[in-house]
Amino acid sequence: MNIFRKKDEILAALGNIRAMERLHVDTYTEDKIKNISGIKIAESREGQFWINFQELNGFLFMNSIIIGHLNLKTSRGIKIRL
Repeated sequence: MNIFRKKDEILAALGNIRAMERLHVDTYTEDKIKNISGIKIAESREGQFWINFQELNGFLFMNSIIIGHLNLKTSRGIKIRL
Protein backbone atom coordinates (compact mmCIF):
# COMPACT_ATOMS: atom_id res chain seq x y z
CA MET A 1 0.00 0.00 0.00
CA ASN A 2 2.95 2.32 0.49
CA ILE A 3 3.53 2.38 -3.28
CA PHE A 4 0.01 3.70 -3.87
CA ARG A 5 0.47 6.43 -1.27
CA LYS A 6 3.71 7.56 -2.92
CA LYS A 7 1.95 7.58 -6.28
CA ASP A 8 -0.84 9.74 -4.81
CA GLU A 9 1.71 12.12 -3.29
CA ILE A 10 3.38 12.57 -6.68
CA LEU A 11 0.05 13.06 -8.45
CA ALA A 12 -1.11 15.54 -5.78
CA ALA A 13 2.10 17.54 -6.22
CA LEU A 14 1.32 17.72 -9.93
CA GLY A 15 -2.19 19.03 -9.18
CA ASN A 16 -4.40 15.94 -9.42
CA ILE A 17 -7.57 16.74 -7.42
CA ARG A 18 -8.55 13.09 -6.74
CA ALA A 19 -5.10 12.31 -5.35
CA MET A 20 -5.33 15.38 -3.12
CA GLU A 21 -8.69 14.19 -1.77
CA ARG A 22 -7.29 10.72 -0.99
CA LEU A 23 -4.39 12.26 0.94
CA HIS A 24 -6.53 14.77 2.85
CA VAL A 25 -6.48 14.37 6.64
CA ASP A 26 -9.57 15.65 8.43
CA THR A 27 -8.20 17.34 11.55
CA TYR A 28 -11.68 18.27 12.86
CA THR A 29 -12.74 14.62 12.97
CA GLU A 30 -9.41 13.54 14.43
CA ASP A 31 -9.84 16.03 17.29
CA LYS A 32 -13.39 14.74 17.96
CA ILE A 33 -12.11 11.15 18.11
CA LYS A 34 -9.40 12.07 20.63
CA ASN A 35 -11.97 13.68 22.96
CA ILE A 36 -14.52 10.84 23.24
CA SER A 37 -15.87 10.33 26.74
CA GLY A 38 -16.47 6.80 27.94
CA ILE A 39 -14.71 3.46 27.87
CA LYS A 40 -13.23 1.90 24.73
CA ILE A 41 -14.33 -1.75 24.80
CA ALA A 42 -13.33 -2.86 21.31
CA GLU A 43 -10.84 -1.87 18.63
CA SER A 44 -9.83 -3.19 15.22
CA ARG A 45 -8.12 -1.89 12.10
CA GLU A 46 -11.48 -0.71 10.77
CA GLY A 47 -12.81 1.06 13.85
CA GLN A 48 -13.48 1.44 17.56
CA PHE A 49 -16.44 0.88 19.90
CA TRP A 50 -16.92 3.17 22.92
CA ILE A 51 -19.61 3.02 25.62
CA ASN A 52 -20.80 5.49 28.22
CA PHE A 53 -23.48 4.93 30.88
CA GLN A 54 -26.00 7.59 31.85
CA GLU A 55 -28.74 7.55 34.49
CA LEU A 56 -31.99 9.31 33.67
CA ASN A 57 -34.93 9.27 36.09
CA GLY A 58 -33.77 6.08 37.79
CA PHE A 59 -33.11 4.20 34.54
CA LEU A 60 -29.63 3.32 33.34
CA PHE A 61 -28.95 3.96 29.64
CA MET A 62 -25.94 2.89 27.63
CA ASN A 63 -24.73 5.31 24.96
CA SER A 64 -22.53 3.74 22.31
CA ILE A 65 -20.21 5.40 19.84
CA ILE A 66 -19.00 3.44 16.83
CA ILE A 67 -16.10 4.88 14.86
CA GLY A 68 -15.48 3.27 11.51
CA HIS A 69 -15.84 3.39 7.76
CA LEU A 70 -19.38 2.01 7.62
CA ASN A 71 -22.51 4.14 7.64
CA LEU A 72 -24.79 2.64 10.32
CA LYS A 73 -28.38 3.76 10.83
CA THR A 74 -31.07 2.06 12.87
CA SER A 75 -34.56 3.03 13.96
CA ARG A 76 -35.23 -0.02 16.16
CA GLY A 77 -32.04 -0.07 18.21
CA ILE A 78 -29.76 -3.04 18.76
CA LYS A 79 -29.39 -6.08 20.98
CA ILE A 80 -26.09 -6.77 22.65
CA ARG A 81 -25.08 -10.39 23.02
CA LEU A 82 -22.47 -11.37 25.56
